[in-house]
Amino acid sequence: MTSGGAQDSTREETERRFARLVGTRFLAFVCSVSEVEIEARLATGTPLRPRKEAGLQATLKESAGAAVLAFQTGSPAEGYLYPLFSYVEDADTTWANAVRGSSGGNLPDVDVAGGDSERALARLARDVYPAFLIDAAGSRGGPWFPQWTTYGSRAAPVVFRHPGGEAFTEAVLNDTSPAPLFSEQGAIRRRTANADAMDEQRLRNESAAIDAGAQPVGRSAIPDDARRRSKPRGLCRSGC
Repeated sequence: MTSGGAQDSTREETERRFARLVGTRFLAFVCSVSEVEIEARLATGTPLRPRKEAGLQATLKESAGAAVLAFQTGSPAEGYLYPLFSYVEDADTTWANAVRGSSGGNLPDVDVAGGDSERALARLARDVYPAFLIDAAGSRGGPWFPQWTTYGSRAAPVVFRHPGGEAFTEAVLNDTSPAPLFSEQGAIRRRTANADAMDEQRLRNESAAIDAGAQPVGRSAIPDDARRRSKPRGLCRSGC
């Protein structure tokens, strides 16, 4: 094998290794091609059409960055894939969707009918969707989940870092229609909070009473001699 052929083989193997971190479903989405085309591209090294190849190379570069961080920290590489879902202000969507757009792919229209809550949720759904295409080890029922899958959901950190997350929260809070769905839970939370506040106040009162030299509430009402008289006879050893 010539030196050029060896270099090509090494490059293709490196690409396949980085591609395995995200999986062919995700690569097909961001490149706006089929999985069959991605698999053929990785197997033969024959470039895709220019815009789609550029999307592939950009994604593999991010995947390589995750692998480098994993090597430096001794952690699984999947834990560092979250930049793929960071919000890109200029594109008004996530990185994965922006790359798909630059590759010639389309994104769903999020100008849906309904109120602010529906439109905000549609926007989040569009931008969160690529995260569910990642085929990371342990992400589908395995023993390990990437660090960025807060609360066991790939959507969680994407939503928290997305400005649409706050917009959706505000829209729901200002929407009176879902209020009956949460009225019972809200009442339970209020009762629990009131009980906790009462317990905290009682503890403060007892602490203040002890500091002042008095007995805690609940003990001062029972004289010490009454406590001695009420002691069970079987436990009395000295003529009580």
